[in-house]
Amino acid sequence: MRAAWLMAVAMGWASTATAQMPAETAPQPECLRAPQTWQGARSIPAARTLGGNPTPSLTLSEPADVALLPVETMILASPLGKPIAPGDQGGLVTFHIALGGTYRIALGGKAWIDVVQKGVSLPSAAHERGGPCSGITKQVDFALQPGDYILQLSDAHAPHLNVLLTREP
Repeated sequence: MRAAWLMAVAMGWASTATAQMPAETAPQPECLRAPQTWQGARSIPAARTLGGNPTPSLTLSEPADVALLPVETMILASPLGKPIAPGDQGGLVTFHIALGGTYRIALGGKAWIDVVQKGVSLPSAAHERGGPCSGITKQVDFALQPGDYILQLSDAHAPHLNVLLTREP
């Protein structure tokens, strides 16, 4: 009984001591010093279909704010690997690769990514979350050869999605 009382007193003292620490000793969060990944993002509308319409295009290493559409109204470039849910947003955006290598598609929100060439979804090489305070929710890598590709986005729940295409070293 006496041991429990001593423990309670000790814990109370420790929490009081911690509460009295000066605020200026707390380290500054990394988020306040991190670069803004999506700053200056170019607004582009996603395409509903690629047939006969001007096609929005991603530019390598340039962030884009893509305006999405209801997925059920799209003509998909490749079948989805999962069923369409009510309210899902998505869209089609093209991009060109001039030099073969590993390319990363980074998103600022949750969505399903398909990279499509000639009607076939290509396998991803890797995927991960973005770093702390980067503004990146998801990153997916693809091994790509020179050519034209379609980025098919689906399963998003917001009307806009930040997208960045980069070449990995």
